[in-house]
Amino acid sequence: MTDPKTYISPAEEKMELAVAYLDEALARIRAGKANPKILDGVRVEYYGSLVPLSNVANISVPDARTIVITPWEKAMFKPIEKAIINSEVGITPENNGEVIRLSIPPLTEDRRKALVKQCKAEAENCQGICAQRPPRRHRRPQESYQTGYARGRRERRRSKRTENPRQVS
Repeated sequence: MTDPKTYISPAEEKMELAVAYLDEALARIRAGKANPKILDGVRVEYYGSLVPLSNVANISVPDARTIVITPWEKAMFKPIEKAIINSEVGITPENNGEVIRLSIPPLTEDRRKALVKQCKAEAENCQGICAQRPPRRHRRPQESYQTGYARGRRERRRSKRTENPRQVS
């Protein structure tokens, strides 16, 4: 008989990875409070290549409803604004020439319902990561499905029809 620890330790590792993934995914959700991790997925064009926003600007949270972005170069204001508008953040940036401000609006009833759906979807993704059973893979190659049982069954049905055609009177 095998030792249960051989099964438990890989399962614990997968579960820890799933929890870490879920923490990271839930941190990116805009839930009414300013959080710099909301902007982790935003990529800015910087001298011809896309880089994370944190590589070209300082991101800070002065209060619970505001995120302040201070670019390191004055020329980066427009690309940063463009990247935020084109991203899935859903917030319009305000530029005053020195900093870019993102004001987080208060949550509405519809937004709360959308957040619940988004959190459930992230939890489902996390369950897929933590799944102990690998996806089912059939041993036959893909071509054999087309020539296998289903095709044979169709052919048997056709042959029965041609052998015993319906009598029309």
